[in-house]
Amino acid sequence: MKNLIIIALASFVLFSCPGNENAGIIGKWKLTEELIDIGDGQGEFKEATAQQSIEFFRDGTFTSTSSLCPAASGGAGQGTGTYSMEENKITPADCTEAGRNITFELNGRELILNLPCIEPCKQKYVRVD
Repeated sequence: MKNLIIIALASFVLFSCPGNENAGIIGKWKLTEELIDIGDGQGEFKEATAQQSIEFFRDGTFTSTSSLCPAASGGAGQGTGTYSMEENKITPADCTEAGRNITFELNGRELILNLPCIEPCKQKYVRVD
């Protein structure tokens, strides 16, 4: 009985401590699918041809294997920037235009980026670590 009380108390302390709010996104993600809609609402996710990944860090920054800024020339070069879990927003450092933030949806091991396009365009990533 004494052991049961100790285990229950230890579990309470362990699970009642505030966690890192970024913990769900921290780590490496690989691009698997992309959606590009021509504006008619009929777009569907299709297998990605690019070999792109993003790694999110605890300090609110990220790096990616290519630019996440749609205005960057061809998405060439490594991308960097910041992210906010409170706003579900990614801000690439190489986007100089105001309002070029990327919103995201995090569902377990799936991350969907909503890119700032005129018509809907999204990227789907899966956790790889």
